[in-house]
Amino acid sequence: MRRAPALALALVTPLLVAPLACSGDDTGDGGSTSPITSASASATATATATATATGASTTGSTTSGGASTSSGGDSSSGGGTEASTSSASETQGSSGGPDTTGDATTTGGIEPPPYACPPGLDPCPAFPGAAWESRDPAELGLDAGLLGQLASATGGGQGCVFRYGYLATCWGDPGAEFEWASASKPVWSTFLLLAVAEGKLADVDAPIAAWNWPLQGADQAMTFRHLANQVSGYALPEAPGAAWGYNDYAIKLYARTLFERVFTDGDADAVAAAPGRLGPLQFQDGPFFSLVKGAPRVTTTPRDFARFGWLWANHGRWGETQIVPSDLVNLALTPGVPGNLPRTAGAPVDDYLGIGSAGGGADQTPLGPGIYGFNWWMNPGRATWPSAPADTLQANGHWNGEVLTVIPSLGLVAAWKGKGGDPASFNAAMDPILALLVAAAG
Repeated sequence: MRRAPALALALVTPLLVAPLACSGDDTGDGGSTSPITSASASATATATATATATGASTTGSTTSGGASTSSGGDSSSGGGTEASTSSASETQGSSGGPDTTGDATTTGGIEPPPYACPPGLDPCPAFPGAAWESRDPAELGLDAGLLGQLASATGGGQGCVFRYGYLATCWGDPGAEFEWASASKPVWSTFLLLAVAEGKLADVDAPIAAWNWPLQGADQAMTFRHLANQVSGYALPEAPGAAWGYNDYAIKLYARTLFERVFTDGDADAVAAAPGRLGPLQFQDGPFFSLVKGAPRVTTTPRDFARFGWLWANHGRWGETQIVPSDLVNLALTPGVPGNLPRTAGAPVDDYLGIGSAGGGADQTPLGPGIYGFNWWMNPGRATWPSAPADTLQANGHWNGEVLTVIPSLGLVAAWKGKGGDPASFNAAMDPILALLVAAAG
C-alpha cells in the first residue's frame, strides 16, 4: 500500500490579549472604496447551478479574465488538473483557456447588494481600505444595547459587528489574533471557486486523483465537490457521495490539494494576496494564515476575518470587482448535502494516504444533511437557526468556539471568539445568540 509521507505538525498558540475597547485605528479616514450606485451594474450572466453531494455536474460558463471555463464535464474528466505527466507550466483548463492567475474576475457585471442601504448613509455599501471606518450603531440601524447583550452572550470576550461595510462595535481587543479552527473551511472552498474561475480546474467536479494522490478503489471517483461538502468518504467505509461525514482527514486532503498542488505560486498568504483573489480585501493585521497540523488555517483578528465575511455578504463582490463569479457564488450558497443522505458508519477509519487529521475525527456531528455546502453552515427555511433569516451563513469552529456570521439580506457581518459546544446541538445553542444579532438590526 503506497503512502504519502506525513507532514510535520506545526502548531500555533492563539495570541491572548487582555480585552480592550475599540481603538481609534478602527475609525477610517475615507479609505472606503466608491459604491456602486446604479442597478445597471448588476451581473448579466448568472447561471443556475445545483450543488449535489453526489457530484452532479454544473452547467453554465464562467468568464475569468477573458478565459471561458465550461463546467459541464462529468466527474471523471479532470480538465485543468496537473497530473503526474504534466509539466509545471501546464496550468490551463480543459477548455483551452489560459491560466489567469490572480487576475480580477468578472462575470459580465457586478452583483448588486443583497440588502437595502438606509437613506443618508454614504457611501453604501462601503468597503474598507487600510482600516474599517466606524459609524455609530444607530446610524447603521443597530441597537447598541442589544449589541452589548450579544457581546456577553458569545462568551468569548472578543469580537466585532459590522453593517453595510462599517464597524459598529467591538468587544475585547479587535486587533488580537487567534486561530479560527474549522471556521477556516469556507475560506478553503472560496479558493476552490477561484481555481475554477482561473481555469486551474474545469469545475468543482474535477477529480482529486488527477492531482497525484494514489486513491484506492471507489475513492478514485472522489471530486473537489465531495470534499467541499464533507461527503467524500475518504478514510471511511462509504464511497464518495454515499454518506455524510464531518471528516477532518478528508478536509486536510482537500486543503493540501488546493494549496500544495492546485495553487503553486507560494504559500497560502502569497496565494491569497493576488489582486484577483483576496488581495483587494487589504487585511490590516498581517498574515491571514498559519500552518497548523500541515494545512493552512485562518489565524487572524475578528476585524480581518470580517473582511472575508463582507466579501460573501456582497455575494463575491468587493468594491467594483466581482472577485468570485456570481454563478459560482450561487452554487456555493446552495446546500450541497441532500437532507436525506445517511450519516457515515464512522468506522473503520483508514487514512491510507497518511494524511492525518486537520484536528478532529472522521465523523464528528450528525448535523449537516440539508444545511451544509462548500463548508458553509446554512439556514434554508430557517431549519438551522429559526431566529435568523434564511440566507444566514456561518463559518464555525469548535462548535461555536470561533464564529463568522454573515447575513447578506441585513448587510451584517459579525466575527467573534465564543465558547465551544456540543457537536450534536451547537446550532440550538447558537440560535439565541443570532436572535440578539437580528433583533439589534431591527
